[in-house]
Amino acid sequence: MSAAAPPIPPGAPGARGLLAAIRAEGRGRLWMALVFLTLGTLSEGASILMALPILHVLNSGDGSGLHLGGQGPFGLNLPDVSLGLPALLGALVGLVAAAAVFNRAKAVHLAELMADFTNTHRARLF
Repeated sequence: MSAAAPPIPPGAPGARGLLAAIRAEGRGRLWMALVFLTLGTLSEGASILMALPILHVLNSGDGSGLHLGGQGPFGLNLPDVSLGLPALLGALVGLVAAAAVFNRAKAVHLAELMADFTNTHRARLF
């Protein structure tokens, strides 16, 4: 019986070479995928954080909504407005829809990038 091949350590020249080839083939398209990934992740995180004001409005029971007056971040004063449950749920649906759009764009962009990379290297074999 022959011994199994040792595992390839992380950061090996082969992995660096592959990453360099993907960067060279992508010609800046890799950055667009990173932008889509970042925007999708931020909108997913914001939609999760949106559950806190919704739960606050549901828990209050008086139906007054979420009062924003005087609660400014970084010392900024927000307008004296009260947001009801429909507005908060609408914002949640908008954030979830934005996350879906960004993740779809990322998936399509990366699929095109990997297909172009594979086709280019397959053509170089012949």
